[in-house]
Amino acid sequence: MKLKLLLKVISFAGLVLTVLPSFFVFNNIITLDTDKFLMLIGTLIWFIVSPFWMNKKDA
Repeated sequence: MKLKLLLKVISFAGLVLTVLPSFFVFNNIITLDTDKFLMLIGTLIWFIVSPFWMNKKDA
């Protein structure tokens, strides 16, 4: 059960890395290249981690 919670937290962090950098670019805090890199990392984290906890019944 704790592993499932950890996986959810990691996948949520991936989603945050997918959305948040765009706001930073909009406010000229980071560059577009950094935005693209962070969004790529966030997307990879989400697609790698989320299948391990989604649609699984609790044991």
